[in-house]
Amino acid sequence: MKNLLFIVVMTSICLTGCNTSMSSLINAFTPSLSDDESFKYEKEVLNEYENLRKVNYQKVEKWIQPINKKQQCKIFVSGYKDKIDSFISDNKFYWDGECKNGFAYGLGREFVKGVEKNQETLGVYSGNQTAPIYYYMKDNLLNAFTLGKETSKDNGKYLSVVINDSVNNFNIFNIVAANDDNVLYTSMLSPFSMIKVFSKVYPNFSYVIKDFSQELNSPIKFEIYLQKNNIPFGYVVYIKKDGNIVSGKYGANGKIEESVKLPDSYIEHMEDILYEIGVKTNIGSGILQTAESFKKQYKNNICKIRAKSPFNTWENYKDICNEDKYFTQLNERIEKRIQEIQKKQKEQQEIQARQLEIAQTQNLIKAEANRQSMQKFNETMQKINSDQMQLIQQQTLMLQQNMPNIQMKPINTYNVNNSNGFWCKGIGGRMIRCW
Repeated sequence: MKNLLFIVVMTSICLTGCNTSMSSLINAFTPSLSDDESFKYEKEVLNEYENLRKVNYQKVEKWIQPINKKQQCKIFVSGYKDKIDSFISDNKFYWDGECKNGFAYGLGREFVKGVEKNQETLGVYSGNQTAPIYYYMKDNLLNAFTLGKETSKDNGKYLSVVINDSVNNFNIFNIVAANDDNVLYTSMLSPFSMIKVFSKVYPNFSYVIKDFSQELNSPIKFEIYLQKNNIPFGYVVYIKKDGNIVSGKYGANGKIEESVKLPDSYIEHMEDILYEIGVKTNIGSGILQTAESFKKQYKNNICKIRAKSPFNTWENYKDICNEDKYFTQLNERIEKRIQEIQKKQKEQQEIQARQLEIAQTQNLIKAEANRQSMQKFNETMQKINSDQMQLIQQQTLMLQQNMPNIQMKPINTYNVNNSNGFWCKGIGGRMIRCW
């Protein structure tokens, strides 16, 4: 547990800052990818892991003598083959429990102190060369608390509470974790956010799945991608709340450079990963209750008034005795922060409601103005039509009044046989036709 918590914390904290943007996807031509193209990045890092596992990721167990014990009282240390020796040489190890047969025995705390380490772990030893079971850990540098159960094979389930507490930042991360050999499964949630982060972490890369389903202002339901060296790579999938799916391809800098269409097989595979993480991180209440009972038993042993620290120079040895007070104050700060967030959200909602009200009012005003303008236009057109009709009527009347009274004479027609032998037809006194 001592080494794995560091992975959990650093991975989870990084995940909160590694956000991608769906809006950066290119919406022009979107190429459809085959299964081989879609899975090539995953296959690449999994093959890398298998090759490294044969050399670097082999677990090694060692027993070392704590420096505060005069009699032989070895404690358990485990780690990767290529790092365990440097871990031992760079740190000092202490044990405050009893000893038996040259090994640590019973319930006690281990302490690891060095330039980059300041951890304490509560465990139970059997008094022989059998790895202990760990139930509680505190990382004083990372300000992280872990409660759960971890076996000698680094298989276990536990709950970590990571506290970021700086001048300008206060945040809490609740991380349910389960480790299975070299693979770590985590589910992370902050009381100050509705975004939940799931991860399946290998030593050289990780799957990351962000759940936005409870985030009311987000159109996204899930964001899924691979991560290596804390940088997204390969493909990203956005499953939207409306059921649509968009996806993109990352460039070398961890930024989306183009949109792609991934096959259903890839989406289904990532959904299987999410399901696997959910099953692994489904920690039972019994594990936490057992760990809490061992912790309580230990505190009853060392937190008595006259009990002295076996390490006279360690002023914080009994900080564990004041944890209840610390967590009470921490919960008060959490509640205060939540109230501040809720107040801010309420103010934002009121502003949005006011903006909506103003927009609706403006639309009503605009609609009324349009209605009045149209009404005025119609009235004007009616008046113009009416005026034109009146003018036409007046002009017609004037024409009728001013037209001269012309008497039309009757027209008489007759036929004449002229001197040339032609017959002619005349109107009045004028010939008009001869034949």
